[in-house]
Amino acid sequence: MARLLNFVLFQAAWFLCVATVGRPWAGAALAGAGLLLVVHARWLAKDARREFLTLALVAPLGFLLDSAFGHWGVLRYHGAGLLPGFAPLWILVLWLWFAATFHGSLAWLQHRPLLGGLLGLVGAPCSYAAGARLGAVDFGDAPLRNASIVAVGWALATPTCLWIAARPGLARQSSKAA
Repeated sequence: MARLLNFVLFQAAWFLCVATVGRPWAGAALAGAGLLLVVHARWLAKDARREFLTLALVAPLGFLLDSAFGHWGVLRYHGAGLLPGFAPLWILVLWLWFAATFHGSLAWLQHRPLLGGLLGLVGAPCSYAAGARLGAVDFGDAPLRNASIVAVGWALATPTCLWIAARPGLARQSSKAA
């Protein structure tokens, strides 16, 4: 049940972040997505320390990937950014949420890196395309090429993030054994 709720909360956060880009209430929607993350961490995460480490390691990596996509013109984000040259805040919130799925609804991928890569390859361009339909992002001047770059980037990033997510738990187990 917790994994299903994690999935539902992730989808709700995605919609709050993406559907409100450029709207007057976008800040409130981001705060709502952040509140959902607190709900997840407080009541759904099995190990708060492990969850925090996963979020702290995965989200900045993904945020830098998306910022690079923006810098190279692969993606054009709508909405205000935190710093010039970086992806907007809503992307960071989405990466925090994506990281929160690794011990929840996507835990089944933990030791299946090829399947994780396939999920990134197919799922990411579809997610950005849905975001484009909602006016949050677009694929720039070469949509097919740029969607392909996003697909490859995510095909590499997803297994990497899954590997990172597995590390804090393994470190904790090895310290107990010592």
